[in-house]
Amino acid sequence: MNNTTSNTITPSHVPSSHAASNDAAQVSESKHWKNLQPKDWIGVGVYAVVYFVLVYAFGTIGYIPFVYPFCGLLYGLFCQIPVLLLATKVRHFGALTLLGTLCGLVSGLELPSTIPAGIICGLLADLIAMRGSYRNKTTLMLSTGMLNLMWFGGSYILIYMNRSSMLGQISQGYGADYANTVSALLPQWTAVALPIAMFIAGCIGGWLALKVMRKHFERAGLV
Repeated sequence: MNNTTSNTITPSHVPSSHAASNDAAQVSESKHWKNLQPKDWIGVGVYAVVYFVLVYAFGTIGYIPFVYPFCGLLYGLFCQIPVLLLATKVRHFGALTLLGTLCGLVSGLELPSTIPAGIICGLLADLIAMRGSYRNKTTLMLSTGMLNLMWFGGSYILIYMNRSSMLGQISQGYGADYANTVSALLPQWTAVALPIAMFIAGCIGGWLALKVMRKHFERAGLV
């Protein structure tokens, strides 16, 4: 087995003799929004719900003040299975953009800065995954890292851009001790370190998700 084959995900229902020809066709098709079929839009909605529920579940841990600064890392590490199931099942440009947009819109009800972050990071994740035809494992991992950065565009970036105002809001909602702990754990220099760490966590989470998918989903013929 050559390196190209070992670094890609091939659907279990597609015979190996036809995989190469299908790759070329899917690369061409994935470049157009019009190729998103109704079932693809439904799939985006389903996987977006699953992804957002996972993010919300880990986000609730953020009520513990010393955990809050690391929620973005938890999202990256443990919430990537629905993202990659979406990417590898739909395999059309626009799916990840829609996922980021939907998550940004829902989160934007509380944190409006998440809306542009979701759109931009979803679009960039789509472009990265498309480079590997939504099958290359490396580009898929990079795309999950990029998508995870949209959560930096929520409360995190506001802490760095308007620190006193954001910490004041946190203090009103959760108390002064909570706000002081968050401020101590997120000094200004982490404005560079945190998004880098979140990107890396997203890539690692993508790698872990691919391992799980190969063991439990691919062998069952679901991807």
